[in-house]
This record gives sequence, C-alpha cells and structure tokens, in this order.
Amino acid sequence: MKRKTAIVIAHYGTTDKVLKSLITDRLQEVLEERFKGIDIFQLYTAKIVREIWKREGVNFETTSELIEKLITSGYKKIIVQPTYLIAGNEMESLKTTLIPYLSKIDIVIGKPLLSTIDDCFELIKIVDLETGEKTKDEGIALIGHGSKHSPISVYPTLDYIAKDLGLNIFVGVITGYPNFETVSKMMKKVGIKRVKLIPLLFLGGQHIKNDIEMRWKNYLIDKGFEVTIEKVGLGERKSIQESIIHKINNYLEVD
Repeated sequence: MKRKTAIVIAHYGTTDKVLKSLITDRLQEVLEERFKGIDIFQLYTAKIVREIWKREGVNFETTSELIEKLITSGYKKIIVQPTYLIAGNEMESLKTTLIPYLSKIDIVIGKPLLSTIDDCFELIKIVDLETGEKTKDEGIALIGHGSKHSPISVYPTLDYIAKDLGLNIFVGVITGYPNFETVSKMMKKVGIKRVKLIPLLFLGGQHIKNDIEMRWKNYLIDKGFEVTIEKVGLGERKSIQESIIHKINNYLEVD
C-alpha cells in the first residue's frame, strides 16, 4: 500500500487578495492537478500576515499546527516546499520549527528556489527567454528583496551568471547591495539606454508598487534611462511553477 503523503507549500504570505488568488491559491490548484492522489496544503509562515487575515475571518494555521494535524490525520510522509527565493531568515525559522518533528514522521524540508548554481543559471535563462529579443542598448534589471543574511551572495551570483552568458541582465536589491546606484553605473558602462525592471520576488505586492515602481523607476529615469516595469511576481510564471514541481518530484522519487 502506498504511504499517505502530503505536500505543504510554505509561503511567506500576502495580505493582498488578488495576489493570494493569482499566486498562492493558483499554485495550489496547479499542484493538485499535477500530483493527483496527494493532498496539497499551504502555509503562510509570516505571523503578521496570518494575523491580518485572521481579522478578515480567514484562519491560516501555524507551521506547528498544520504538521500536528497532518500527523494526527495519519500522514506518513510530509514534503514541505518553501517558495522563498533564498535560504534567509524565513527559511531558518521554518527549519527550526520543523526539526523537532523529524523524529516523529518522515519530513522532507525542501530547498528554496535559488539553492544551487544550477537554479541560478536556470532562472537567468528563463528571464532571457521570456523577455524575448533585445537590442544592444536594452537591458533587464532583476530587483530582489535583499537580505542581511549570508545568502545575499545569491544576488551577485545571478549577476555574474548573466555576464558569463553574455546577457544584458543586471541584478539589484531593495535592501542592501547591489543597489540602484550600482546597477545604474553598470548599465551605463555597457551603453544601456532602455531598461525593463522585473521583480525578483515570488509575490511582489507592495514591494513592486512602493520600491520598484517608485524608488527604482524614478531613480533610473533621473539618470537618463527609459524605464518600463513588468509588474508580475515570479510566482505567476508557469516556468517558476514548473521549477517547484520539479523539486517536489525529486523528493517523491527518493521515497
């Protein structure tokens, strides 16, 4: 008899009803279609996000509450796949919460979306492919959240990979380094005149509106660039959904 398996998708979370529908709920639908016969659950791991939804009458369980419920319900294997981009503070917190359960049930703690060099190469190639042909004076700027945690090195790694592949793709962050001043200087050095800003964020939300659309766009316009924005979080992209499916498939095959 096949073991009873559950897949839990761990999001930081969003308070935006549209993003919830477009990204987190839609991803659950995609996974339910792809992994028929396996139950799919989702977590919002940010306490502040859960509290806001609770005031709206929507209850999101904590990680511990959901895992306890799944154990009680008779699941024998739980795959917890985060949608975090890097192994930052949220990932560390998720792991800390799940570690005590490793002795109670077979739990697979999935890796963030950008965990290996191959993941980084794949993302850059996806961005290049999905943004189509570009002239020599056109560039793409991927704008991530940034982190004070050690995996901040992921961002310059992505930038190096783009240069290694000969692509005019530049990577910056909202918080930390490389910032818009750095990206602006790099683009001017290679003659970029027109730039498309693409959120390097799974959800996007207010960061797109407040940080990318306001701060980044205005700064680059002031520096003489022609700027457009693709207001789509990574989680809306079918290619990123497929990357998540691939990771989960790998964990299922280890069974």
